[in-house]
Amino acid sequence: MPALRITTLAAACLLGALSPLGQPASALATASGQNRLEPGGKASCLNLPISSIEMQPTSCWVTSPTSSVVAGTNSHNAQDGVIYVIQDQQRRRLDLPRAGRLTITGVTNRTACLRDASGGLVGVDLVSGAVGSCAAPAGRSQPAASAEVIPQVNAAAAAPPPTTSYYVYAAYLPQCGSAATTTCPLYQDGANASNAGLAILDFGAPCYNPNTLVYGTQLFNSRSCTADSDLIPLAQAWIRGYTSTHPTTATTLGLGTSNSLTGADPPTFALTPAQMSLSGSSWYGNLVHPIASGTIPSITIWAADDIEQSSGGDWYDAATTRPWVDGYQAATGLTGTNSCVSSTPDLMANYGDYVASAPGWTPNDVYYVSWGARAACAVPEIYFSANATSWASLNDWATSHNLPKIQFSGVMSEDGPGTPQNPLLPAADSWSALANATGQSPQYLTILSNAGPGSTLGAPTGVKAVPGGASATVSWSAPALDGNAHISGYTITPYIGSTPQVPTTVSGYPAPITGIVSGLSNGTTYTFTVMATNANGPGPASSPSNPVMPSDAFPYTAVSRQQYQLTASDGITWSDLDPTNLSLRITPSSDVTAVLSANADLWTANAGINQDLGIDVNGTVLVWKESGGFGGTFSPNAAFVQATMPMTHGATYVIKLRWKTNKPEGTATIFAGAGAGAPFSPTRLTVQLATGATVNAVSSDHQYLLPATDGSAWVPIDGISLSETVTATGAQTAVIGGNADLWTVARGYNQDIGISVDGGAPIAWKESGGFAGTFSPNAAFVYAATTMTPGSHTVALVWKANKPAPANTIVAGAGPAAPHSLTTLTVQWLPSANVVDKVTPGQYVMAGSDGSSWSVIDAGALTATITPTGNCLVVLGANADLWTTAGGVNQDVAISVTPSDAVTYPGQIAGWKESGGFAGTFSPNAAFLQSTFAMVAGTTYSVALDWKTNISSSNAARAGAGPAAPFSPTRLTALLYCG
Repeated sequence: MPALRITTLAAACLLGALSPLGQPASALATASGQNRLEPGGKASCLNLPISSIEMQPTSCWVTSPTSSVVAGTNSHNAQDGVIYVIQDQQRRRLDLPRAGRLTITGVTNRTACLRDASGGLVGVDLVSGAVGSCAAPAGRSQPAASAEVIPQVNAAAAAPPPTTSYYVYAAYLPQCGSAATTTCPLYQDGANASNAGLAILDFGAPCYNPNTLVYGTQLFNSRSCTADSDLIPLAQAWIRGYTSTHPTTATTLGLGTSNSLTGADPPTFALTPAQMSLSGSSWYGNLVHPIASGTIPSITIWAADDIEQSSGGDWYDAATTRPWVDGYQAATGLTGTNSCVSSTPDLMANYGDYVASAPGWTPNDVYYVSWGARAACAVPEIYFSANATSWASLNDWATSHNLPKIQFSGVMSEDGPGTPQNPLLPAADSWSALANATGQSPQYLTILSNAGPGSTLGAPTGVKAVPGGASATVSWSAPALDGNAHISGYTITPYIGSTPQVPTTVSGYPAPITGIVSGLSNGTTYTFTVMATNANGPGPASSPSNPVMPSDAFPYTAVSRQQYQLTASDGITWSDLDPTNLSLRITPSSDVTAVLSANADLWTANAGINQDLGIDVNGTVLVWKESGGFGGTFSPNAAFVQATMPMTHGATYVIKLRWKTNKPEGTATIFAGAGAGAPFSPTRLTVQLATGATVNAVSSDHQYLLPATDGSAWVPIDGISLSETVTATGAQTAVIGGNADLWTVARGYNQDIGISVDGGAPIAWKESGGFAGTFSPNAAFVYAATTMTPGSHTVALVWKANKPAPANTIVAGAGPAAPHSLTTLTVQWLPSANVVDKVTPGQYVMAGSDGSSWSVIDAGALTATITPTGNCLVVLGANADLWTTAGGVNQDVAISVTPSDAVTYPGQIAGWKESGGFAGTFSPNAAFLQSTFAMVAGTTYSVALDWKTNISSSNAARAGAGPAAPFSPTRLTALLYCG
């Protein structure tokens, strides 16, 4: 047994008084079955100041008229024996962990001879508390051990042999591959391990990768986040090394993380409690369980966590740390009571410290993560004797709260010497300090290594390129080694053969791992290398990407996530929106038809001011749309503008976005780009070039008035100018878009637009709101993807009101005079294999939104899985009627793509738009969202239609318009342009 912990308490003990149980002292002794008196004793037993909640006495022995010894069990933990020594009105307590029920066989001089629950005898010095041996009483045989044998505590004076806990450095990543041996430091560490105790691989701090949103660990000497699954080869290397020299020797390997905030890099990526729970489950599912599944039986795999408490703000608080433990434990499926047996898999060793006064932590919190949780096992840091005292006080707290004491599985030691002013305990003394303070004998001793290699800035890996129109999208994986400094940017260098071209730089904190290289020559083959840069300078270049050839077969696109303002527009003059970022220069290699599209969230801070958005080609606005602000402010319109034009090969076309107001605005301001802060909803310009008969288009700059309507019958807008005959083949899909400025002169009437094929009911339709406002156009867009039987078909734009309306109430075409804003009907023909179309006529209610988190509208009907066989630039489209039942709540729609670079696409949102409900309810916005995304051959992508509101709301937002089913269809479409 270890030395016993002795607590001295003052007591008023009077001979012959009543016992705490209300019985005479002699009755207490008799009830215990141990009515013995030392020679010269004058009473059966002393009245003892021992509460029944402290112990259950089973034996009492009077040693003099003023002293006695009482033995029993701990009332809170029956496996622990307890002795009280009463002498000269002082009370001392002696704990014998795991001894179980104690009875006194005799007291001679200053030594009490006790029998424990297993029948063994032990002698206790009543003055010093030292544990020794004693003989059975003369003439009496030692009784046989009970059927339930309680393990005996190791009474060895020396500490158990140490095992080592290893820091794992980022530099090990390239050194410790799946077959690495002596070239891997972790392999050597495993091979050199000297015994079969607990070993811990200390990987670092929890994090999640800002580019991939994958949970991981920030390894030592690193500022980046390594995925949990990428740690598997490192652990396997240690195991290979260990088994090379210990083929059958059992050991326990702990895979360690921490609750350090250093992995929150940048600080905005600090994990929430919910994310910490996911991090814990990931630690099990992506690391501990895979390692355990492939490990030989002699090695037991645990998790480990350096859980610290600190007032310095560099460690997570208890409210964030406990969910990690809960998430890990839930993933393991462990149930029942705590049992930290070294051969039990999936347990978690907490090898942190205990700072009793740390804010954000209570004794209950520390107890829980160290012992109270089913998976938790305590291996505390005992660097100073005060650490041992702190853990002893935690056990006192547990006892006072009717909780089992922590049974320590070992200690952590830095093995001295520290500094003269603050010397560290030697390893053996760390063990002894905890043993003496708590009365427990740890099973293991661990020593943290404190030296390791530096790391250099490595090269990016996995560089992939996807061609576009005179451009390419390049993506890569961050270097495994970041040189222990933040990666601030990347340089993408195009190559024609071996000749480098003008590089492109992307930067930020965190830095994106996706970049668009513009200004390339169509018809020329390029490869790309990527080089990372940190504060110490650039690192080595990556291996070259796959070759790509930009061409007119791919879309041209320009996008900006800035917010733009226009003040004091005269209502006539068009101004460039952003001539640098929202401009394209195209020189087609053949005669083509160009489909031009613009997408922007437009809104006003001043009621009565509408916003006009146009596409300018070589200095002339080709097409424009007007978004209404007559009745409402801060209510974005997800405006879309589409038109076609012929382009001649060899000619150069400069295409820009321009804007203005509908009338002189004085000092008023209009805006493009929605959201509470950067990045704002993207503003986009896209041009697709088509040859031959792959595009059919008609348009009109007239203004149209809807005849009287019953609210149910669809009629053509213009049976001549907005109707066209197309020829279908069996291998093609028609992608059809109808674009019109719709508005009303009478409040309370909404405007419906649809696409009809061969005079039938609309195959798609949208409703534009006028419930709360007049003279406020909606730049409506209705979208459909359909296959037709081979032959000729008639496609037309049709419209109606949402309810019976007098003639001339509904209007199409904006502007004070002719020419009005164009109404267009465009049909694009694509190979059916290159069109992914998801559509549903349902109506959706958003149950609740916190105003920031996206949720999938319909995980079944409005999600798509795409695995391209080639490298594809994909045009994504989302079309929905969005509206609200609560004034002041706007509706946001988005397209998410997984996997994607979450820095380039925050939250893995490829694009989003906001529709306004600030001033009006029941007024749908025929919202359309267009985005492009580069997909790499062979990678499986999940594409989904998401939504949220702009502020916290409940049951306010709707998608899908109409009085009854079928409602206006909600659609998600992907058009693949592949090389």
